[in-house]
Amino acid sequence: MEELKKIAPMKIEDIKAMLPEQLMGMKRSNFNATTAMGFASGEAEYTKVQSKMQRKRST
Repeated sequence: MEELKKIAPMKIEDIKAMLPEQLMGMKRSNFNATTAMGFASGEAEYTKVQSKMQRKRST
């Protein structure tokens, strides 16, 4: 537990970099990230003509 306390939480820019502009030919249409109390979470939505996929990343 003490080792985890030494690790800095991810920045929103780092989370965004993990959720690319394009994924499997689909463009990122929405991005949301937040950090609070040492916890970081990010979500991106990707869309393509008549298809939609979500990819989430939490740390």
